[in-house]
Amino acid sequence: KAALFLQAEVRYLSRQYNFEHTKKVAAILESPGSGLIKWENISGDGIDTQKLETQPLPKTQFHTVPAWIGDAKKTADIQKDFQEWIYRSGSLKLKSNTALKVVASPDMNQADFRKKCTEAAQSAIEKETAKVEQTYTTKISALQRKIDSQELDLKAAENAVSQRNLEGLATGGAAVLGMLTGRKRSLSSTISKVRMASAAKDKKIAEEETLKQLNEQLQELQKTKEAAIKEVNDKWAEVAAQENEITVN
Repeated sequence: KAALFLQAEVRYLSRQYNFEHTKKVAAILESPGSGLIKWENISGDGIDTQKLETQPLPKTQFHTVPAWIGDAKKTADIQKDFQEWIYRSGSLKLKSNTALKVVASPDMNQADFRKKCTEAAQSAIEKETAKVEQTYTTKISALQRKIDSQELDLKAAENAVSQRNLEGLATGGAAVLGMLTGRKRSLSSTISKVRMASAAKDKKIAEEETLKQLNEQLQELQKTKEAAIKEVNDKWAEVAAQENEITVN
């Protein structure tokens, strides 16, 4: 039985969503009828016309070819109506994640779409985390240099205390020896050494406190860095979970 075969290649292009897709739509019309053709009832996916049989099966009988198929104007009007129907109804509804600029292809399943979103989010995480790392690495390095310098200052203060303690022992020993031998030692010299020993201890305590504060600042800075990285991960995880629908005409 003769029928009119129509097939169109439909191309979709959206620069906004970086989406490009091509598909074929086919229809077999056995009778145009007297009203509007319901193309949605007789259309489907495209076919490879090279795979159609060219010879009839044995004992095949043929209907008379209807006159309308031989009417060039009629078939031209039908072709135009088919194309217009595709244009009017051929919009694609696609899953998308606009924040990540991810658009699912028409045949993509949910699992693959989620995987694509996760990969896009991971790429964004890596880029943003690298910026956070760079910012905090600079700050941490500068603070670590201060700590290293402060440790040297503390070491010098500790050495000064040790030196004053040794001088104090020597002064005390000399005083005892002077009492035994009858030699007098200057009282002012002894007081001066005691003061210097006390000042050295005070400086050591101050240097220790400064070092403690710097180490606390370092710990706080590292915590802030970790919090910033977590914030980046949480933000993009939330973005990756988003899903909406777009229409491509």
